[in-house]
Amino acid sequence: MGDRRVTAVLLALALAAAAAALPAAGAPRRVYLSNCTKPEYAPKLLVLACADVNTYVQGLTWTNWNAATATARGTFVANTCTPNCAAGHFKRYAASLTASAAKVCGRSRKLQYTKVVVTLNGARPPGMPRRTAYAIFCT
Repeated sequence: MGDRRVTAVLLALALAAAAAALPAAGAPRRVYLSNCTKPEYAPKLLVLACADVNTYVQGLTWTNWNAATATARGTFVANTCTPNCAAGHFKRYAASLTASAAKVCGRSRKLQYTKVVVTLNGARPPGMPRRTAYAIFCT
């Protein structure tokens, strides 16, 4: 085989291998959300305060997952930290979440949402705004 033909065959093989590794055109890429230590697919519980687990959202029901934004309803749980966080009590509040800003992350190389906005629907902890944005670290 001539050099040009070998080059053309190698190029065709490389392109075929690359195409096989990509999702089909129009197919959504699987998106994850880091739950402090590992990326999870549409988690039912999301810890927002990883260091002390004093703030989290549970019972999450997601819609629009794998899209530019994913939305959910669930229960926001916050420690009152009264008289201190070790002796505080956990209070629950109805909440809506929006996850966005997906990017491919470090070690996992998975596409992950990196921002979550929590909107409290009704009652809320004293001093907490109705909407709070949380940066979700890539894992």
